Amino acid sequence: TISGAGKMVNIIVLANSDAYQADISEFLGSVNLPKIDPRPETSTSPGAGDPQSGSARRAKDEGYAFNTTNWDDGWTSVVQDDWVLVHKGQTRVYLLYALPYNAPQFSGTGVRARDFYWDTYVSKYFAIQSKQYRDESSIGSFNAEYVEGWATERQTGDKRFVAMYLNIAPNTAFLKIASAPDENTLRQQFPNSHKIDQSDLSAMDRYNQFPVSASDIVGNWTDGDTSTAHWYYVSPAGYETYAGMTIASTSAAFNFAKGGNYTSQHRGTTGSVGNLNSFKQSYKGTYKVSNWSVSATNRWQGKTDEFKAYFKVVRGGRILVLDSGGATYNLVRAK
Repeated sequence: TISGAGKMVNIIVLANSDAYQADISEFLGSVNLPKIDPRPETSTSPGAGDPQSGSARRAKDEGYAFNTTNWDDGWTSVVQDDWVLVHKGQTRVYLLYALPYNAPQFSGTGVRARDFYWDTYVSKYFAIQSKQYRDESSIGSFNAEYVEGWATERQTGDKRFVAMYLNIAPNTAFLKIASAPDENTLRQQFPNSHKIDQSDLSAMDRYNQFPVSASDIVGNWTDGDTSTAHWYYVSPAGYETYAGMTIASTSAAFNFAKGGNYTSQHRGTTGSVGNLNSFKQSYKGTYKVSNWSVSATNRWQGKTDEFKAYFKVVRGGRILVLDSGGATYNLVRAK
């Protein structure tokens, strides 16, 4: 995986021997993307402010019907430039869109990821006054990627108690920043915010969901995923060797037309390299959309599928999630 210039390239090399290992390594080493400043663009509305002002207004210009979700438990989600703002009462949570994560920056360097993201990103929006950890939930030598402390919100000048939880995926960091008027309010709202395996602050990701409308989903949408596993013989002693690779690759493409007709194609390849099996399925029918669901006729064996449907917001666009209970598609709009 090579990243830079706002792009990421994944290269998979399949070979039946190690005779070309040197050539493969030389080729991979020659691939380079110029680096750019990993900091996100600064929003003109870095604080919570009025959910209907600033970046929230600009989000409506994207043409989607819904930019706010009012949840039954009192939380409200609002699409903004650098994050989804989730607020209830005086508590605000910022679900920052994906940020770059460079693993070598933190491996053997003495730099902790949680410190880097607190010092680099949280400090963009808050003037930090104190910094502390809560590592009592550590598992062995592993601590939660969690930091908290007092700070002043740069936009409003309000003194707030702030907590940050960092989740890491390959090459990607996801920040959740909670802001409350005092420490007790934050503790009451997020009693497990610091826990490594069950943080209620980390779980706030679930509020990045917005309803869909029929006009929102018209067009072409695609989804794809690939997983690989390498196998090795580990016995008997002296005969350890590479045992090959298995691969599973799937893709889906939906076209939702105006007027209520749709088509979809589903392809996949699974098995061991050299003995792969493929499939292809095509469907055609009609669809209906409500705020949180999409129904599609004439699916497998002529049945109608009822998908739970919602948008997940990412920087510069939205992911259309369709979940039938048996299959989940994370679809991006095809250009």
